[in-house]
Amino acid sequence: MAIYLQKCLSFMIFFMILIPIAYADDEVSEEKLHQLDYKNTIVLKGNPSTLMTIPSLNYSLHFSKMKAGISFRPLVSITQFRPGIDVDFAPFRYVKIVAGYERAFYFKSLFSYGSPNSDWSDSSRSRSTGLSTTGNFLNATLQIELPIDKFVFRNRFKLTYATFDMEGTAQVVYDELLDIPLPIEGLSYTNETDALYISSPKWVFGLRYTTSKAFVDLNDDPNGSTHRIGPLVSHVFYTDNGGFVDSISGFILLNWYIKHRYRTGLGVSQLLPYSAIGFSITGTLL
Repeated sequence: MAIYLQKCLSFMIFFMILIPIAYADDEVSEEKLHQLDYKNTIVLKGNPSTLMTIPSLNYSLHFSKMKAGISFRPLVSITQFRPGIDVDFAPFRYVKIVAGYERAFYFKSLFSYGSPNSDWSDSSRSRSTGLSTTGNFLNATLQIELPIDKFVFRNRFKLTYATFDMEGTAQVVYDELLDIPLPIEGLSYTNETDALYISSPKWVFGLRYTTSKAFVDLNDDPNGSTHRIGPLVSHVFYTDNGGFVDSISGFILLNWYIKHRYRTGLGVSQLLPYSAIGFSITGTLL
């Protein structure tokens, strides 16, 4: 486990070395020193399926060429309630570091297994009843953006240490958000890479590549890492900068699995993509 942690930390440090310092030359006006805003996102996901909303209340402090903030955000879905708090720091204009904690409450929706080799496919879960229990998530995220004219290249690396309140001999649990089995106590990561084209102030077209993996203490983990890729489109329906409602926008994401234990022909056809359609509303309170 220590070797996995060292690799993940080395990966994050590598990206921090590549920070685009040249973009950090904008001064912040006094009226923007403090900001209190909110955001609410409603997402309908498919393969695996869930409906969730993620409201957040965000306070940020701008000083010199840096920015710091704190956010309170509960994730609410039909299967779980996950309140959380994030502290973020942007040392440069296109770099953000986030540390956060989430407490998860599952409503007969957490499936446990005695081994990572167990069958945790959709069909297997449909034949059983999940557990009502709790879990804890510690997250560390590094996000880097590189804008070039109308293009934006963005990478978001998230490292998670999770624990679950379980009894018995269970070794892993299935997490519907990552769509992978997680160890009862251990690390996992998700990395999202976006290549975006901003065609207008209201339209963004892009491509997203996502990979995730849980670190399980097995020499031959049958699950391995997951990989998927596909188009992303977002549209802004309404804008009023500085108002109680700043913007209303929507997005569609379709990702086809390149590698997944059960979604590349075994259990679920590879032709069926991971899908997400959502709407977001943002506003400024201070």
